[in-house]
Amino acid sequence: MNIVSVRDLQVLVRNRRQERGLTQAELAERADVSRKWVYGFENGAPGRVELALVLRVLAALDVTIDARGAEDEALVPGGGSIAVPDLAEHLARVAAEARRDAHPGREDGGSDGDGA
Repeated sequence: MNIVSVRDLQVLVRNRRQERGLTQAELAERADVSRKWVYGFENGAPGRVELALVLRVLAALDVTIDARGAEDEALVPGGGSIAVPDLAEHLARVAAEARRDAHPGREDGGSDGDGA
């Protein structure tokens, strides 16, 4: 499924939950979110969508994310998918590499905190 909007994610979550035979309460328990949150997310309740909660729900449904660029090239090294639980680790690693590349010669690529 090609996800291009929050609504697409909401439909994916509802459809996958139903395919798995889970109630909203069962999914909420597996993802450590409230049933009210699952209901609101699936039904497009207005407000912010917290990425961490969405990722937990996707992980509970065994959904992986395959990020691709405009030319349909894989954005993940090696061209594979990333399991949702591994996404945060992958993004942290990519950010650390970007910091290191932006600040050659520094171990952590970040501020040393002493103002020097």
